[in-house]
Amino acid sequence: MKISENFLMQEFLTLEDYNEVIKSENPETEFYKLVDKNIIIIAQFLRELIGKPLVVNNWHAGGKFSLRGRRPLKTKIGARFSMHKQGKAFDFSVEDISSKNIKKIVIENEIKLYELGARRMESHLFSPTWCHIDLKNNPKIVNKLHIFVP
Repeated sequence: MKISENFLMQEFLTLEDYNEVIKSENPETEFYKLVDKNIIIIAQFLRELIGKPLVVNNWHAGGKFSLRGRRPLKTKIGARFSMHKQGKAFDFSVEDISSKNIKKIVIENEIKLYELGARRMESHLFSPTWCHIDLKNNPKIVNKLHIFVP
């Protein structure tokens, strides 16, 4: 089910969550109870900026990724109350562009991304093959992204 110009709900949910969302009377409303709308806005901005598809979850197309968007609370991946589990983070990669180069593009556009709600990006030292963006605010850092190591 399409949620923006270039993204499907499935790309930000697990199969289990997606099946629950589409059963509801209003799937879009249910989706946004699980995933912060700013995550979709940020992903769409990056898709348009980079000009190539972002690979978030791709389980729905036979791919191996299912936990790059919102993660169920019961999953053992990530911290107990991670931004992923709150629906306020996503991981992605772009075919034929290294994560180091993606992160350079993100930093070059960090003011706009901050305006869209992005607050943090994982250091390349921790996520060498993907890019992690989340909405966790650090009041000491304004108008730029906090580059962090979990």
